Amino acid sequence: PPVTGPFDSRRFLTPDDLMAAWVAEDDAARAAGEPAIRGHVALHATSAAPVMALATAATDIPADALCVLARLYVSARTRRDGTARRLMATALDDARRRERRAILDVVDIFSGAIALYEATGWRRLGVAETAYDGTRFRELVFLSPTG
Repeated sequence: PPVTGPFDSRRFLTPDDLMAAWVAEDDAARAAGEPAIRGHVALHATSAAPVMALATAATDIPADALCVLARLYVSARTRRDGTARRLMATALDDARRRERRAILDVVDIFSGAIALYEATGWRRLGVAETAYDGTRFRELVFLSPTG
């Protein structure tokens, strides 16, 4: 969810531009009666206007040839076990099948996420100022690795 402020969970989790979403589960945890969700990721057709403007200007890729890796969350108990990387790979494979290049935007205070994106080959395009339900954010915009 957004860093601060109220939000509409339905609109946040199932936006109109949702292309696909994946959930990573832990079968052993489920069998033991423990929480089984390890993580989640989605692909969206678009992002906030400032993000899309920055991405198209920085890459010369038209907006309809882009998609957005979004809502990448990993359970605290499964961080650093490869779940986030596997979810990203799944989403990027789907983007390639759709013949789109993925971008992502992340609020600049999420240093762990930023480090993950940079370590996995995402290229920083710049900074976009966005707003969500009246709260302003400074977001770093990245372009997915090729391949």
